Amino acid sequence: MKKTLFRNLGYKCCINAAKTTSEFGSHGGEIVACKQHMNVTYIKQEVWDIIRSISPTDIRVAAMIMTINNNELINAAAYLDVGEEFSSNNIVIIQQVSMLQNILNLPLLAFGDYNIDTYDMEMSGLLKAHNLNLLELPGGPSVKFGSGTIDYIIYSTCPKGIFKCINRAHKIPFGPHFGYKVTIKGDSNIIGTRIRIPYSLPMAKFATHYESLSIEDRDQKMHQAKQEAKTRLAR
Repeated sequence: MKKTLFRNLGYKCCINAAKTTSEFGSHGGEIVACKQHMNVTYIKQEVWDIIRSISPTDIRVAAMIMTINNNELINAAAYLDVGEEFSSNNIVIIQQVSMLQNILNLPLLAFGDYNIDTYDMEMSGLLKAHNLNLLELPGGPSVKFGSGTIDYIIYSTCPKGIFKCINRAHKIPFGPHFGYKVTIKGDSNIIGTRIRIPYSLPMAKFATHYESLSIEDRDQKMHQAKQEAKTRLAR
């Protein structure tokens, strides 16, 4: 039902439903929604199944793959349990973010309400152990009437320098957290998997031309083609 709602509003989305709890009513859920005109793809169910089979708890990460200038990038959202700091559940969620990045082998941006202050998260060494980094959002505390910054971006090393500007949004239809508008550079050099779609080979034209060549010319052309192919594959 939620996916249908977002689709009707013009979005593609990945949704994790809220989890019912006995103490606080519910936890989560998480959502990543992208405008339908954007070049995004859904993460295959097999990937989620692998993470689920390893994780002792439910998956608390939503994610989709964005393509910017032929470079693929994981856009994720995560939510840690409130009041639990570095509990086993919260550590597992960070591990889920890390597993997603490692399985897909793509640069990652994970936006989230991590419910742990940036200083404590960095000092814990948890992110460093998983080759992840933390980007603190500007403007001071990320929660109204609060003193800490618990909303931030966790990212892999690959897309360092991708951020163009980050602005805080005060007028939003929810709270007590502030909203944030993150602008990334479309012309950034991202180290990751690059999509290359080869042109179809002109086999008919080749066959006609090939038949007209002498045996010596054929051998020479074949040698040149192999050298060119070797160079292109290496690149």
